[in-house]
Amino acid sequence: SDDTTIDADDEDSVSFDLDLDEDDVEDKTYKCKVTAIATDDFGALHGMEWSFDLEIEKEKYMIEIKEFTLDPVTLSCSNYDATAEIRIKNIGSKDDDEVSLELKSDPLGLFETLDELDLEENDETKRTFMFSIANDVVPGVYDIIATTYSKGVTLSDQEIKQLTVPNCEPEPVVQQQPQVTQKPKTTTQPQLEPQVKVQKTKSKPKKERLFAGFYRYGDKLCWFNWCW
Repeated sequence: SDDTTIDADDEDSVSFDLDLDEDDVEDKTYKCKVTAIATDDFGALHGMEWSFDLEIEKEKYMIEIKEFTLDPVTLSCSNYDATAEIRIKNIGSKDDDEVSLELKSDPLGLFETLDELDLEENDETKRTFMFSIANDVVPGVYDIIATTYSKGVTLSDQEIKQLTVPNCEPEPVVQQQPQVTQKPKTTTQPQLEPQVKVQKTKSKPKKERLFAGFYRYGDKLCWFNWCW
């Protein structure tokens, strides 16, 4: 126990737990002793002892699960078989020749049992269960329960392990749809042909001019004319 300080004419109480090993303890009365030691203000050491009897009354019939293992703890897609190993011990005060050991999981449809095992007081035994899980079980985590019964009917101990059933369905192949990039629509303006506007103009009648005259060529007198 931890140290504590108690003043003069004062009192205090201390509690503690006894941790007893069920493998070592027997069904009988044990002599126990409590010792209190103190140091006063002057450094003097003093104390006292108190003796008492501790009577242990074990259950007459008690079968304890000492070890429970699953192999594997996660199934594979190619093998749905598993093995459970369970070690049990008779920690009761009487021999038991009607010990039952049960392994079950209702969601998995698992139920295995061993009956009429004979265990004397403090004796132990190990049993192995080999079982298969249906391959159409929904993937998930399932409880596997190991239970012992004394005298065949009275529940003594229970322990739970978990078994994982994987998802073995192939993942659907998602086909990638080709991405079509649409070009933005453009509005084409119609090309207008250049319009040439021909303007008709009235032309004035051309005036002809006449020029005439005489000239002398040697002894001759010549006449000429031309127009433009």
